[in-house]
Amino acid sequence: MKRSMRNDKHSKGHIKPMLTLAQLLCHAGIHVTFVNTEHNHRHLTRREALSARFPTLHFRSISDGLPSDHPRSIVPYFLDIVTSLRSTTAPLLHQLLVSLTSISDVVGDGAGQLPPLSCVITDGIMCFAIDAAEEVGLPVIAVRTSGACSVWCYLCLPKLIEEAEMPFGDEDMDKTISGVPVKECLLRRRDLPSICRMPADHPIFKFFMEEHIAITRASCLILNPFEDLKSSVLSHIVSKFSKIYPIGPLLALLKSRVGDDDLSSSSTAAAASLRREDCSCMTWLDSQRPGSVIFISYGSLVKLTHFQLLEFWHGLVNSGSHFLWSCARMC
Repeated sequence: MKRSMRNDKHSKGHIKPMLTLAQLLCHAGIHVTFVNTEHNHRHLTRREALSARFPTLHFRSISDGLPSDHPRSIVPYFLDIVTSLRSTTAPLLHQLLVSLTSISDVVGDGAGQLPPLSCVITDGIMCFAIDAAEEVGLPVIAVRTSGACSVWCYLCLPKLIEEAEMPFGDEDMDKTISGVPVKECLLRRRDLPSICRMPADHPIFKFFMEEHIAITRASCLILNPFEDLKSSVLSHIVSKFSKIYPIGPLLALLKSRVGDDDLSSSSTAAAASLRREDCSCMTWLDSQRPGSVIFISYGSLVKLTHFQLLEFWHGLVNSGSHFLWSCARMC
């Protein structure tokens, strides 16, 4: 049996799809060691349920180098997090890989042993794992959890700089961009990631540039979309990698392989959450007619002002429809 090792970043928007991929690999009979930060490891509340459902799924944790009282929020602490991961977590990961490739690891109470470590699967913006894997002679598979168009834009950052199409600030946002070739349409400045408005020497811009240069050293790339949906963009991405696998949506793939009846909330998305889920709305939701409820969620990074919140709320109320609004962040 082959054994793969997973390394992940702290954001739950990455942890969930990466854990879903881990479950898919385990379902195929592969041993997976899921490596996370100690902080996130403590907050993955249902690790036991996942391990019980998938016996070849194992968990390890290493320090992120941040003090225990650090908020670890992407906004506004992104640079704190990635700097600490690169300086502290990277060497710890290297040490862990050395230990896992040099000795057999005992599972649980000694009932069995893990097979030799065969590869590293890393989040595509945690590419210090590529350095660590190369140092111990392991192949690397990178995973990008975002959409194919976003990945392609990031991969084109060097070309955008070379052709002096960025940075561009906030002016003339409808100007077309030629440095990101796509077949379907012309991209405008406003269609590019927001980091393209930063100076080229800005630390956050440099981080994303370095990560998307490093990711091309991976043996292959796994993407969350599927080929029929993004075939034209994928035809560009494949020019940067020897192999790409657009196998998403990962959760839908897991359900199709394992079966809905076998996937309880405790063993899928809920198990990957860093917070205990509030299910108090489900009784009300189940009492509504099918198709009668509007669900609104802008994710954990969108920050709404009080005025924007009221505008959205008035629009929803005036629609006359029942709605369920997940407000993760506002001011």
